[in-house]
Amino acid sequence: MFNGITKSISTKTMIIPSFSIRCITTYLHTGARVRGLKRDPTEYLKTSNGLEYMKVNQDNYYSIVKKNLKLDEYQIKLADSIILQSLTHKSFAHGLKPYNEKLSLLGGQLLKLVCASNVINIPPSSSTSSSNNNFINGKDLSILGTSFGKGLLSKEVVSNIFETNFKLDGLVFWKKRSLITANDNFNGEQKVFASCLQAIVGAMLLTNGKEKTIDYINKEIYNHLVKNIK
Repeated sequence: MFNGITKSISTKTMIIPSFSIRCITTYLHTGARVRGLKRDPTEYLKTSNGLEYMKVNQDNYYSIVKKNLKLDEYQIKLADSIILQSLTHKSFAHGLKPYNEKLSLLGGQLLKLVCASNVINIPPSSSTSSSNNNFINGKDLSILGTSFGKGLLSKEVVSNIFETNFKLDGLVFWKKRSLITANDNFNGEQKVFASCLQAIVGAMLLTNGKEKTIDYINKEIYNHLVKNIK
C-alpha cells in the first residue's frame, strides 16, 4: 500500500514556469534640475554652501555645535540626532529628513516666558512706562507692549544672536528660495536661523529639564537679546 503511494508520488511531474529576469538601471541626474529626470539624492542632501547631510559625522559637526553652544559648561547633554534635527529646517530635502518645526514651537514658547518674566522686573528707571498704574505687585506689565518688549524676540534679533554669538549659521540644513537672489529677507534666512535657536532651546527643555534650560537662557541668550535690541 505504501509502496504504491510512494510510486504514484514519485511519477508526478512538476512544471515550473520560467521567468526572465530583467535588470533596470535608473539614471540619477546631477547638476541643474531637468524636468522629468530623477535627481541624485546626494544633490538635494547638501546645502548651498556644500555641507552634506550624510557626512556630518566626518566633519566634526556635532563637536563644533556643542562647543559653540557651551553645553558642557551647563552640563547639558544633547544627543547628536536631536542636534541635527534642531538645525534642519523643513525646507531641506523636501521635508524628508527630521526637521525642527515642533521643537522650535516648544522652545519659542519657553523663550517668551523667560524673557517676559525678566522684562517686567526691569527697574522703573529703565522702563519705558511712566505711570504707576501699569505696575502690578511691582511688575511693569506695560513694557510687554512696547517696541522693546515686542522686539526682544523678533526674528531679526534672535537670528543675529544665532549667527554672531553662537556662529551656527553655516551648520544649518535649509534650502534657499533662490540661489541667484542674495536678499536674506527674500530667502527667509532670518526666520530659519531664529527657528533653529528656538529648536535648540526646545531640545534642551525636552531632554535636560526646565531648570537647566531656563538657567541657560538667562545666561547665554537673554542678555544678548537685550544688547541687540538697544
